[in-house]
Amino acid sequence: MLVVKLLLLIILGSTGVEAASLSDPTRPGVAIKSTGEPGSDPVVPVQVLRLDAIQTFNNNSVAVISGKSYQSGQAINQDVILKIMFDKVIFSSGTELYLFGNSVVNISK
Repeated sequence: MLVVKLLLLIILGSTGVEAASLSDPTRPGVAIKSTGEPGSDPVVPVQVLRLDAIQTFNNNSVAVISGKSYQSGQAINQDVILKIMFDKVIFSSGTELYLFGNSVVNISK
């Protein structure tokens, strides 16, 4: 009986260590990127955008990007959504955010 209790404690203790090392997948990603130029501001905040879904209603499309809904013409940081297609979003900077495949991009704040 003592052996069973010890094994149970070991198993429960090891799962806590694994759970502590996991990250929350719903937490928005924000990274700091260095410009590398001398005399300039050494850090530029970068927001990671993820295309979650595209919804189309009659001729209006809505893109769900990092958990928020956007329509064509709306701005995300310093970029503007030009077009929402069935599988991707095209920004004014030329960046394309895909629903399937390469669906994560970095946009400077």
